[in-house]
Amino acid sequence: IWWLFLGGFIVTGLTSVGLLMLSGRTLRTEELVRRRTKDLTESEERWQFALKGNRQGVWDWNLLSNEVFFSTGWKQMLGYEENDIGCSLDDWDKCLHADDKEQAYAKLDRHFNSVTPFYENEQRMLCKDGLFKWTMGRGMVVSWTEDHKPLRMIGTMTDITEQKLAKEALELSEELFRTMFEEAPLGVALIDSLNGDIYQVNPRFAEIAGRTREEMHGIDWMSITHPDDVQEDLDNMTLLNAGKISGFNMIKRYSHPGGTYVWINMTIVPMTVTDKNCPRHLCMIEDVTEKRQTNDALRRAHKMEAVGQLTGGIAHDFNNILNIILGNIELLKATSDKDEKTRKRLGAIEKSAKRAVNLTKQLLSFTRHKAVKVTLTDINKVILEMNNMIARSVTPGVEGEHIFADDLWLTEIDQGDFEDAVLNLVLNARDAMEGNGKLILETVNKTLGARYCAMNPGVKPGDYIQLTVSDNGEGISVEHQEHIFDPFFTTKPQGKGTGLGLSMVFGFCQRSKGFVKVDSERGCGTTFRLYLPREKGVEQDVKTEYEQLEVLPEGSETILVVDDEQDLVDLLQISLEAQGYKVVTANNGKQALEKLAKEPDIELLFSDVVMPGGINGYQLAEQAKVQYASLKVLLASGFTQKVMASNDQAHFDVDLLSKPYAQDEVIRRVRA
Repeated sequence: IWWLFLGGFIVTGLTSVGLLMLSGRTLRTEELVRRRTKDLTESEERWQFALKGNRQGVWDWNLLSNEVFFSTGWKQMLGYEENDIGCSLDDWDKCLHADDKEQAYAKLDRHFNSVTPFYENEQRMLCKDGLFKWTMGRGMVVSWTEDHKPLRMIGTMTDITEQKLAKEALELSEELFRTMFEEAPLGVALIDSLNGDIYQVNPRFAEIAGRTREEMHGIDWMSITHPDDVQEDLDNMTLLNAGKISGFNMIKRYSHPGGTYVWINMTIVPMTVTDKNCPRHLCMIEDVTEKRQTNDALRRAHKMEAVGQLTGGIAHDFNNILNIILGNIELLKATSDKDEKTRKRLGAIEKSAKRAVNLTKQLLSFTRHKAVKVTLTDINKVILEMNNMIARSVTPGVEGEHIFADDLWLTEIDQGDFEDAVLNLVLNARDAMEGNGKLILETVNKTLGARYCAMNPGVKPGDYIQLTVSDNGEGISVEHQEHIFDPFFTTKPQGKGTGLGLSMVFGFCQRSKGFVKVDSERGCGTTFRLYLPREKGVEQDVKTEYEQLEVLPEGSETILVVDDEQDLVDLLQISLEAQGYKVVTANNGKQALEKLAKEPDIELLFSDVVMPGGINGYQLAEQAKVQYASLKVLLASGFTQKVMASNDQAHFDVDLLSKPYAQDEVIRRVRA
């Protein structure tokens, strides 16, 4: 019994102890559960707060059920309310832009197949207002089935609309700049402001500089700038780099590899966005070579016009004076005795007067806009007929050579003007060679195309006869070449030249609807090329029957002589009456019309063109022909620029007699 009692007591005690221990363990488990539940609740609250406060949207995708949890931020990002979006993959698919679906699903497949560790895709998502937002979707599979199939995927969605638009704007701006840079009609370059090296150019810049883009990269701007323009350019760059100017513009010259230069209009400004370690400037250039050539031609034309107006004012009176001097010399020589001294003095006076005539002719030649008398001419024949004159004009030390084209085209020119132009070029060549050298005259047929004419302003495409006059003399400097056709410009010593010879050549080409070009280099010689337009037709002989007569013809008709210079009228009256004519005189147009009314026997009106009184020679001839249809007309003038014939009066220019004239020439022309 005792032992039973003792055993029961022990069992009871052990049971009590076990119950007490079990009760304590239960209490601790419940506490742990309560704590863990609290922690989970707090974690869930923090998660929800984080989702609500986060600008990103969160999604949780069950790939077995295709159920998707979209966070409040995800929905708000697209403008939806909490219940506007369901909880399935279809809801996400409906929001996805149609054009972005293929790419999005393809990237998901790549991730599922473990090709990529993360899913990432730019996509457009539909907003509640019907517009789309650019978003960045990121995610990854976080759990897999036993057979390694994706089970759960968690990710985020971020609004990148602003970044996307900014990027697109930047790309558009860069593309716009690239297009403008590459296709700009101006040359554009980026230059290093520290050393001036050119490191990037567009095609037009390279074209203007006469090099490839590769050749232009890293080239020093001073190496391609004309030496005379470097200092001005350098001064401007110094001021720009010092911040004293905001940019500059200048006209300068760039050299081409062949040694030629082009004129450019250059503008340089600093770039606002630049690397501080390598500041850049933007350089823009425009080829103004053609524009300068055009302006030079226009300036030269204005200069010619100004000289023409200056000389024209005195030309009429000067020619009248020369006419009186020469006319009286002719009369004195015809009536003087055999006194040798007297005849010699008359010859000296006549020689000086003829020099004055030649000078006047030079002064007036480049002021005329049209030739006095033009004919279809083979210039080969004219030059051959000038051989003796050319030979007398050069020294024995000059070797001459003619290279004439066979079947040379004809051109319509004033042969006298042409002879003067050739002679002036020959004399210039002689002086350039200092009496020793080689002179070559060459003719050839030339057809000038649009490309050549585009490079030579004022030249029209077509067929031309080219006359080349070349010498191997000292040559003409580039600076002087710009002025050689200017009136009174000469490089010869004082007293050795008037500076009118090449102006005459220029004027002849202009009147003949052609042009003249010069190529020259110091120490190598000079080549002048005259281009005269081709004219089709039959060659004409300018010589007339009366020019072949040795004895002055006589007549008995009545002639009305009209001139405002009385001494010249008196001289003409003496000369014509000596040949048997009856002469009636007048000093202006009004008097002439009165004399015509009183003298019905007048058969020829011989009148000056430029006269005072309100009626010039053209108007007088026109009015006289209306009243007296059978009346013959002969006009004379030394300067017709001020008084140009109208279209109805142009036929009076056919037999225009140029002042100053010899008395025997007047008599022959009157008879004709």
